[in-house]
Amino acid sequence: MQLIDQMLNSNANAYPDNDALIVENTTLTYRELIKNINKLANGLRKLGIGRGDPVMVQLANGPEIIIAHYAIIKIGAIAVPLNVMYLAHEIAYIGKDTGAKAMIVHAGFLKLFETVRPDLPELKHIIVVGDGVGEDTLQFQHLISDSDEDRRSGNAKYDDKEIIDFARSRIAKYKAPRRVEFVASLPQGPTGKILKRELRAKLRNGSPGSKLE
Repeated sequence: MQLIDQMLNSNANAYPDNDALIVENTTLTYRELIKNINKLANGLRKLGIGRGDPVMVQLANGPEIIIAHYAIIKIGAIAVPLNVMYLAHEIAYIGKDTGAKAMIVHAGFLKLFETVRPDLPELKHIIVVGDGVGEDTLQFQHLISDSDEDRRSGNAKYDDKEIIDFARSRIAKYKAPRRVEFVASLPQGPTGKILKRELRAKLRNGSPGSKLE
């Protein structure tokens, strides 16, 4: 079973010059998209962000949000998406609860975020998309342009124990999963809804799943 970043790489290898992303007046081919993802991933590594580190992302729809999420996944960090409508106290709560080490935020939301920044002592890096980079912040595009595009893997592989331990550290123990099963695909209905009954039957019958490799 391929991980999500591996699936993107497979498409990029097969169709490097095909359009991968079209947003308003911006079009990126698979080759260009992968290049930006790899460069941002390496930029995040240079900042000391790595496996298991939570990174908050508050961006509107656009190329940057796709690049950011894939780059975070690539290095084994954890993307923490924030709704663009969140208020200051909501951002502060999520930042504290996750122990976010970095944030990628659009310049338009930076003023609101700065009001809660003192309440997030674990937050070390703020990466800004667009104009308006302030004190102690980094510019998203500069971080990309100043980094190499080496495709080295982030080794973002987790076993069932790590996933269970992470869940127990974030939610009440009675809500945490007792076991984790890795499957190659999920049974879905015509609308894409996951068919839980069929999934339980599949697991009960011992249908082979796929461990993360």
